[in-house]
Amino acid sequence: MKNAVWDLSIAYKGLNDPKVEQDIELIQRSISLLNLHKDERQHVVAMQNAIQTMEAAGTLLATVNTLANCYASINAQNSQAKQLIGRIAQLSSELEQAFSPYEDTLSFADVSFIEQVLDHDNPSVAGQGFQIELLQRKAQTQLSISEEQLLSAMQVDGRDAWGRLYDNITGSLLIDIESEDGIEQVGFSTAASLLYGGEFTKQEAAWKGIQAAMKANETSFAAIVNASGLATQRRQKALITARRALFGFKPACKPNPARYLRCHDECGKDQ
Repeated sequence: MKNAVWDLSIAYKGLNDPKVEQDIELIQRSISLLNLHKDERQHVVAMQNAIQTMEAAGTLLATVNTLANCYASINAQNSQAKQLIGRIAQLSSELEQAFSPYEDTLSFADVSFIEQVLDHDNPSVAGQGFQIELLQRKAQTQLSISEEQLLSAMQVDGRDAWGRLYDNITGSLLIDIESEDGIEQVGFSTAASLLYGGEFTKQEAAWKGIQAAMKANETSFAAIVNASGLATQRRQKALITARRALFGFKPACKPNPARYLRCHDECGKDQ
């Protein structure tokens, strides 16, 4: 089975295409704009502009990320692709942090403000109704802006780093596929394609080969799984601790002093 060949010419000519760096620069400018105007987010126009900026930057991020991952999927040792993946992970975190104040405002905005924000000619703004609804549903479990930003920053060298480690390990694995014709050595992605593909006579051999190769790295994989679980538990504990220790509210309430009276009425007396 031959390695995949990606035709990404619709977006970039390759990893060295100057447009890659140009798009990264646009993403960085978008992050700067979001940070610059965050104090104006209570105004409808500022919020609409922020949403458009976020959507445009997010699209560019996803496109560059796809480029890097496509090249890495062919050759996991491609240092240029791996470096680009790392840069995109950092930019993604910075973009998420920059938009966090706007998300916080949308999470607790009243219906009138939301309707005014959605009243826009650009579909990237007008079509945000469901996403804003989801934000408001999750508002009860949302941390403060600074805490949410901290978690986003920690993901780059924390949770996401474990994911990249997994990709690096699996990308460098060589899988032995045994058959009547002998042993064929293939990459992890090729073996996975055999396992889930239509060549049924090779599925068992692919499964056994993957298991054998993965076992050699079982300690690293166990650490990755454990780290992911610990990250979730720590976030949940931090959420409850922040609610109770800082503001004395029940966990169902957001620790926002400006909303104390409403929260006091809904949740009862201070704990």
